[in-house]
Amino acid sequence: MSGRGEGAAGGEGFKGESGNLGYPGQSGPALVIFARELIGSGLSIDLRGQGGGPGGRGQDGGNGGDGAKGTQASQSAFDCKRGPGFGGAGGTGGEGGPGGIGGPGGNGGDIIVLTPNRRPADFFRVYLDGGRGGQGGAGGLAGSGGRPGPEGETAPPFCKPAGREGQPGKAGRLGKPGPSGRDGEPGRYFQAFLSDQQVIDILGQRR
Repeated sequence: MSGRGEGAAGGEGFKGESGNLGYPGQSGPALVIFARELIGSGLSIDLRGQGGGPGGRGQDGGNGGDGAKGTQASQSAFDCKRGPGFGGAGGTGGEGGPGGIGGPGGNGGDIIVLTPNRRPADFFRVYLDGGRGGQGGAGGLAGSGGRPGPEGETAPPFCKPAGREGQPGKAGRLGKPGPSGRDGEPGRYFQAFLSDQQVIDILGQRR
């Protein structure tokens, strides 16, 4: 907002709003494996959680208001009674908004292995890590300082220009970066060894 009244300073720019929260990562699914036989070199299973999305960038700070024009000079019939007044100082720019929080990482999935075979510990290569939290958003840019107000009107011939322009406003501060999102929790691995009869009951007779 520009300065109100002669020689008044400009208003300070508004502070930027925070950036948006990053999207959360998807969690890994749950998986149940019934296996009568485990043949071959093994199987890789990836149930890792998805990483969170980055936080949004903070809003830029508003620009400072312009300084108002100084008071008008006043003269008599013989001399200058009052020279032109100083222009108002420009307003300080607004601070940039903080970056948004990164999205949380997804949790790792769960896996259950049911088999009569005694090899699941080395047969299955399972990845159940939680997803990494998203990176925090960048802070908003600082608002520019307001323009200085011009000196007041002169009153020739006695009241001449006096170089009384106001001071330019200072730039605001850069917004702070947002924090990273939390990491997802790792998934869980369960295994149980079944008897041949239990496997038959679950999967049916071998044809």
